[in-house]
Amino acid sequence: MKKIILFLLMLMTTKSYSNFEFLGNIVSYTKSENHIEFKLTNGIFNLYVIDNNIIRFRFSNQDSFSRAPSYAVVYNGSIKEYSFQESGNSFILTTKELTVEIAKSPCRVSIYDKEMNLINQDEKSFGVSFDNDEVRCFKTLFPGEAFYGLGEKTGSLNKRDLQFTMWNTDFPAYNSRTDPVYVSIPFFIGMRDKKAYGIFFDNSYKSYFNFGASNNRFYWFGAEKGEMDYYFIYGPEIKKVITSYTMLTGRMEMPPMWALGYQQSKWSYFPEDELRTVAETFRDKEIPCDVIY
Repeated sequence: MKKIILFLLMLMTTKSYSNFEFLGNIVSYTKSENHIEFKLTNGIFNLYVIDNNIIRFRFSNQDSFSRAPSYAVVYNGSIKEYSFQESGNSFILTTKELTVEIAKSPCRVSIYDKEMNLINQDEKSFGVSFDNDEVRCFKTLFPGEAFYGLGEKTGSLNKRDLQFTMWNTDFPAYNSRTDPVYVSIPFFIGMRDKKAYGIFFDNSYKSYFNFGASNNRFYWFGAEKGEMDYYFIYGPEIKKVITSYTMLTGRMEMPPMWALGYQQSKWSYFPEDELRTVAETFRDKEIPCDVIY
């Protein structure tokens, strides 16, 4: 009986890890006007030059990329003024603001500013990996690096040492540690040495962001399915990161004037008479109020 149990455990373990793989080495590449196509040992990788401070990185372990459109990105511009060259065990792409070094073996990405200060890089041991359908990107976690963003999330302003799930959830009476909650915005800002960058992970599946919750060596983000498709946005000012991000995903129209006024809301108004009493009380006390819901 013990031998049978051991055999079954071995089968389960083999099945669990049989499809885990890294992308491997760069085998070949093709240069186009606004992007570079790389063929890897275990997948494909495209690099798109969106702007001098915006680079799109797209990875898949399939033979081709999905043809489904993005549900978030509305900007389809690109630039052609960049240099790309092979240099030893790396490829070097340079814009007016960034230098991207892509190591060949294994494939790893490092990003520098125009003074060649390292801003962001793949974790050397992991990089991009696929575990069955799940995809992850591992990045080096630098001392003093802080993380902000992800939309409406609980916890401290700086998300370092925390992990979050992107999965819209109407969770009543949540506390400071509840996750997930209402909003899923897979965009964050990294800050180190007073220089800011942003990463927008364009994947609509259930996703995760771990900013060093269990270690001080790397942080990672990924999803349960789909491609590793993310935009790297450099500032170094936070204002510039936000401006570039909203260029990608769109900017809202100016709201109507009444929407800028005071809006009164609570969990529930019942019965209807209670709602009318609230409205009358605002008027009686001459307190401006544009919306009650």
